[in-house]
Formats: sequence, structure tokens, C-alpha cells
Amino acid sequence: MEKKAAMEKRRSIREPINLKVKLISDGENYSAFINNFSKHGVQITAASKKEISSFIPENTVNVIYKPFLDKTIYLNCEVRWVQVDESLSPALTYSMGMEIKHQIPI
Repeated sequence: MEKKAAMEKRRSIREPINLKVKLISDGENYSAFINNFSKHGVQITAASKKEISSFIPENTVNVIYKPFLDKTIYLNCEVRWVQVDESLSPALTYSMGMEIKHQIPI
């Protein structure tokens, strides 16, 4: 029942995907993967050996990916939620939900 309630709060359907992307936050670049994608947001997983203090709710993160060889997409996103998994030490795994504010094809 909880899952249905969560789905009712979403503005659009999420599609599962496994797409490598680059995140830019506070001038730093990070490798990550989009796990699901919708018209209004993305769920992204990133791993790092150090704590990333800029991955916090309401912070802006830019997501860059290449869906095709000749096209690059730039997403300006706002972090909505973050979960940090420390069980895979020495790396920290960040799972983040982000709202897409602007999408710009480059």
C-alpha cells in the first residue's frame, strides 16, 4: 500500500535505465549512473572514497550525458533527497533523487 501512495505523489512515470553520466557540483566532477528517469526528475547513484558535502537537498547539481554519439544533454537539477550507504567501505555510495529544472541539448 505504501508503494501505491508514493506513486500517486509522483508527477510522471519513472522509467528504469542504467546510463553513465557526469555530475558537476561545486566545481567538482563525479562519475555516476542514472537508475531511473522521468519527465521531471532522475534517480542517480554515485560512489566516492571521500565525503561529498555538496550532495545535499536543495543544492544544484549539473548532469551531463550522451544518449547518442553526436548529442550531449545537460540537465540542471536540484537535489531533493540523498541516502548515503557506508557499508561498501572504503567507498561511500550516494543515492539521490533530483528534480530537473532545465534540460539543454548541447
